[in-house]
Amino acid sequence: MIAPRRSLTPTRPRPLGLRVVDRVLRPLHRREHRRVSSCTRIGLLGIACFVATTSDGRASEPVGPVGAASLAPVPVPAVGAVPAVFDPRRDALVDLQSALSLATAGRKRVLVDIGGDWCAACLAVDRFFDQHVDLRTRRDEAFVYLRVNVSDANANAPLIKRLPWFFGYPHWFVLDADGRVLESRFATFDVKSFEAFVTQWPRPADDARPAARRND
Repeated sequence: MIAPRRSLTPTRPRPLGLRVVDRVLRPLHRREHRRVSSCTRIGLLGIACFVATTSDGRASEPVGPVGAASLAPVPVPAVGAVPAVFDPRRDALVDLQSALSLATAGRKRVLVDIGGDWCAACLAVDRFFDQHVDLRTRRDEAFVYLRVNVSDANANAPLIKRLPWFFGYPHWFVLDADGRVLESRFATFDVKSFEAFVTQWPRPADDARPAARRND
């Protein structure tokens, strides 16, 4: 039998949070798990997920409550097109500044879509807009649509750390043209929910509601 070849590329150590998750959850997958109560398993899982999140930097630098956070104070590069696909080669902070400039020029808001091609629900969002061109048009009339890749190849941590904590992908943030976070929510890809979403967030020129809003 031929032994598998070992990679000569040095591997990075796993983040502390993931190692804690492995250590906590491993016994629960063995036969002894029957001796652990359901409440205990849920509690251990919650602790492990909390440690994984905070130790990996996802929630270590909150920017404040929704409506108060501002992502604007970054040197603004030349305005260019923003990615409508999850591209690990992109710098999300640079793309965000382009999106904010476009939003200012077009009197729109920015819809930040965070995810990756590894995410089945993220791909479902693609199919949804491909199948409902009218809703994609309504989206683009109200928002500058910016996709932010999060993957092993590029986690875009400098931007993610500045956003309010969130859970799950794909996740959407609605920003005004000054970079303030107006809403944080899981992405929607059914017709009724999206119609309600774009109705809640028309173009700023047509919107007389208060600036900040959150859909918990």
